[in-house]
Amino acid sequence: MDELMKRETAPDAPQSEDVCRSIRGYLIEAQGQVYTAVNAAMVTAYWKIGKSIFEACG
Repeated sequence: MDELMKRETAPDAPQSEDVCRSIRGYLIEAQGQVYTAVNAAMVTAYWKIGKSIFEACG
């Protein structure tokens, strides 16, 4: 029982830091993928808008 209490109250700090770093890395990677996807969608939208204006105005 004492061993269980020690684990719950004093987690291994280096291991916890590694887990936090991994999670942070996953989030940063996902954020980069979102930026790339949004940028691609915006470029496509602007291209279509430009094409529509060009076709309408000649």
